[in-house]
Amino acid sequence: MSRSAAPGALLVLDDIDYNDGMRAAWESVRQRPDVAASAVVGKIGLLALR
Repeated sequence: MSRSAAPGALLVLDDIDYNDGMRAAWESVRQRPDVAASAVVGKIGLLALR
């Protein structure tokens, strides 16, 4: 992710609770060291990069 986005970028991921695989992927992505903050708004996940 960080190779494709600028520092401070806000990424929006849709359908993070679509199925078990998507939920697991969301949990994995939000714990990456290049993620400064994460939030869930309904079925959408938001990631702020360092």
